[in-house]
Amino acid sequence: MELRLLILGLLCDQDLHPYEVLQILKMRQVHDYIKVNYGTLYYAFEQLEKNGWIEVKEVIQEEKRPEKKVYRITETGRSEFKKMLHKAFRTESKMFHPLYPALMNADFADADQVKAAIKEKIEKRRETVEFLRTLFQCKVSDHPYGVVMLIKNALMHSEVELAWLEEFLLGVEKGRLDRRE
Repeated sequence: MELRLLILGLLCDQDLHPYEVLQILKMRQVHDYIKVNYGTLYYAFEQLEKNGWIEVKEVIQEEKRPEKKVYRITETGRSEFKKMLHKAFRTESKMFHPLYPALMNADFADADQVKAAIKEKIEKRRETVEFLRTLFQCKVSDHPYGVVMLIKNALMHSEVELAWLEEFLLGVEKGRLDRRE
């Protein structure tokens, strides 16, 4: 659903070729905060067209290049987009973290390897926090409120994640992985 919602949202603004949509999503670094499979983009366009939510506006044929279809959203597509958008606002999600299965079995792990891995994660998370802080400062004045709030949420989550990782590392360094502690 996320990819269709993103495509339809972009097409609400302007008519686009799928490759242009891909470039916009990558430029906006959507993959950093939304689980999106770019490999299914063209398939998503096919499905949206099949459902009547988008249509070909024009076909551009450049010399020695495959034809390029530029799409626009239909009225049905706008209606479905609104339904999907409002459903997304109501959707509850569970929190899954890739470390959870490892944490459930952490007492079997080698503490030195865990320390090294957590230190790497902490460094990457610090970089992410700094990037998001800078991005937030840049976006706050001239971007839509929803985008600003998305970045703020990602920043806050990253800050909490960093604090959690640092606390976990302290526990590992104190020998807390040992089952007997």
